[in-house]
Amino acid sequence: MNRVELINIIGEHIGAKDYLEVGVRFGACLSGIRTPNRVGVDPQPMLHEAKPEHRPGLEGVSLYLCTSDEYFANTGERFDLVFVDGMHLYEFAMRDLLNALNLLRPGGFVVLHDMCPRSAVAAGRRRTSTEWNGDVWKVSLDVHLHYPDIGFFVADTDFGLGVFWKRNPETVYPVRWDPDLPDVGFGLYEKSAQTFQPRIEPTPEALRSKLAELR
Repeated sequence: MNRVELINIIGEHIGAKDYLEVGVRFGACLSGIRTPNRVGVDPQPMLHEAKPEHRPGLEGVSLYLCTSDEYFANTGERFDLVFVDGMHLYEFAMRDLLNALNLLRPGGFVVLHDMCPRSAVAAGRRRTSTEWNGDVWKVSLDVHLHYPDIGFFVADTDFGLGVFWKRNPETVYPVRWDPDLPDVGFGLYEKSAQTFQPRIEPTPEALRSKLAELR
């Protein structure tokens, strides 16, 4: 199960109509999402390099050429489903998550990529290899420690797909991040990820079962 499959299963489950993607790049994910309205945000998208098989799926997409912070500060749109795959640093991802949760309609979900890095190199705060997830995993630690009213689980597939939702749809979160977490080392993830990342089997069946529990 990859990110497109997971997002579409969630979208089908909730009857999503409006979808936002933060971090579009070549458009491979955005092109495969089956919602009537799709919005992409990226300061430097590379859709001109999209693969031929993805180009038809990008027709009709609304694209905003700006940072996610700029978009969230100025938009009045609401969404049923948001995918965050922007800057791979904890503080950026945490802001994107909270901003996205604040735009969700009741019953909506935010999916966050790069939650399960496979090595210390991939989890570094500086990119030194082709495979780079950054320290996005720390978002799950922050939520575990400070946000009991945010529900989430992680599917350990496609470099880790975190699924987040608001337990109280009326809550509006101040957009902040923990200044101590950027200094936390990868060793904590290696030793203790199971204590702050509730996980499901990375299969469509397990995902549908988990979503049914939340209704």
